[in-house]
Amino acid sequence: MKLTSFQIEVTGLVGAPLCGGLLPISNGIRDPQWARGIILEENKIRTVFCAVDYCEIGGRFYREWKKLIARAAKTNEDHVMLHSVHQHQAPFLRDDDYAEKIDSRRPFAYGFTFKERGWWKRVSRLMKKGIRDSLSRFEAVDKIGLGKTIIQKMASNRRILDKKGKVRATRWSICRDKKLQQEPEGLIDPELQSVTFWDRKQKLLGALSFYATHPQSSIGLQMYSSEMVGEMHLILQKKYPGTPFVYFSGCQGQITLGKYSTLNTEKNYRIFGSRLAQGILKSIKSSSLQKEQASDIRVKSLLIDFPYKLLGSLKNWKKKVIDPKVDSFERYSLLAMRGAQINRKQLIQQRIFLYKIGSAQILSLPGEPFIEYQLYGKKVAGKQFVAFAGLGDCTPGYIPTKKAYQEGGYEVCCAAAFCSSNIEVKMKNVIRELLKTKND
Repeated sequence: MKLTSFQIEVTGLVGAPLCGGLLPISNGIRDPQWARGIILEENKIRTVFCAVDYCEIGGRFYREWKKLIARAAKTNEDHVMLHSVHQHQAPFLRDDDYAEKIDSRRPFAYGFTFKERGWWKRVSRLMKKGIRDSLSRFEAVDKIGLGKTIIQKMASNRRILDKKGKVRATRWSICRDKKLQQEPEGLIDPELQSVTFWDRKQKLLGALSFYATHPQSSIGLQMYSSEMVGEMHLILQKKYPGTPFVYFSGCQGQITLGKYSTLNTEKNYRIFGSRLAQGILKSIKSSSLQKEQASDIRVKSLLIDFPYKLLGSLKNWKKKVIDPKVDSFERYSLLAMRGAQINRKQLIQQRIFLYKIGSAQILSLPGEPFIEYQLYGKKVAGKQFVAFAGLGDCTPGYIPTKKAYQEGGYEVCCAAAFCSSNIEVKMKNVIRELLKTKND
């Protein structure tokens, strides 16, 4: 097995909306945003693991980049694991062709403008060049390490229920309500996992790390930033200069920093960036004690039909779409959902991937899955090592559980989740089948 890596700056365009218009227009850059990746080659087959410091990438943008990465790395698209990290001071690129055909008066990637299309082409060229350049820097991998550790005060469930089991409040990433911060953590997965790669001299060549919490940690900032994840990378580079670290957000749909966050952006970056970095360093130390011989990389996937919400009559749908009182977030969602229902193959069907590196298993999921899917998968896997990455193709939006739909709350509303409550059974069936199938 051989390894190479890339780190390509893909910072958003100043003057464009942050988080697709859910946050103010960007007026500067606090720190750059990156597409970080590790490429593994075994038996002349390359597999790319790439995480981008964007809020979301979905639809046409996701498909374009996955194809671009595959071609640049000289592999096939099934061997490209592409995910957003989900910082909110970042671009939000979720587009679909159908929405633009229905109404071309305004762009539909949550604030994506025609001016930004030039920016998108530019960063795409940088991605292509950066990946191709990395192909001349392969190093031999001798051992693979599997590590894990528990991180305290990094995650909390934001759905606060009343005595009847209904959502009575949402504990956002930046929580201004002290009483909500005093509520229990709720259901989370405190475990951080890492897959590490070592040469014959026991030098660390790179690491893939996974943890489930929203990385949003800023307040009132109108600038692009990698937020706490950027701070984490700075700390890791001081310890391991030049070593590539690729960080993936797990099934963090309803998991935030809310219980522990402050109202000071810089303080949040330092606190949570440090906790995350220390967790990764501990997992690396743990992995060094459980090394195994580098072996084949295997990829398996299953198609899942997303049961999308019904939108009612076409007449009422059109009436709502053209209503000037409907905000752009809900308007786009209505268009995208109708497009998903009509263009079934492109938008309703999603592929869930299992990447196996030695005995390490990595499940690549679309959208923003709830933490229950990650905990379920780990239960199915038993003693096997399985890590989860959410925010692949973000077309589906949130992927809640059936119980969450009964509880109510932000994540299950029209503008946030495109799928119906029937998604839970389908998701768990695919997760169980992938984890119980030998990847031979």
